[in-house]
Amino acid sequence: MSRNIPNNWIFGVLAALLILGSWVFFLHLWNDTYWNDERYTLVAVDRLSRMNLSFNEGEYFSQLVGPTIFAVGSNANYLVLKQHPLDEKTGTPDRTVTNFYLLVRTNSSELDDQLKAVRGPLTRAEFEKLDATLSLPKFSKSFPELE
Repeated sequence: MSRNIPNNWIFGVLAALLILGSWVFFLHLWNDTYWNDERYTLVAVDRLSRMNLSFNEGEYFSQLVGPTIFAVGSNANYLVLKQHPLDEKTGTPDRTVTNFYLLVRTNSSELDDQLKAVRGPLTRAEFEKLDATLSLPKFSKSFPELE
């Protein structure tokens, strides 16, 4: 019977480590999601400078607008985004350039339809012209550390 006690203790420690590892893994996934509106999600994989807008297709996410997104807003018809393009060589956002994006919400769950609903990159002037004719949402969530 004394032989079973050490074996049970080892299995208990292994089970505790597996549970702890699972929690850390799922908390890491949770922290990668920074904003969500229905099936649209801001996700930053590995680091905040990789912030992108993705569409939840059920089992996985597909990127609609690439990094680095630093502001977002939404209403029943549209999503609006501000983005600094990511310099792939340095892995940092080019803060000298600000692109604007407009997404028209669609009921389709097809990725091609979602991608067709993306307008941009737009300049500030182009975006403001659209804003004057459409009821675009205000930017409600921003990430100052990325601006």
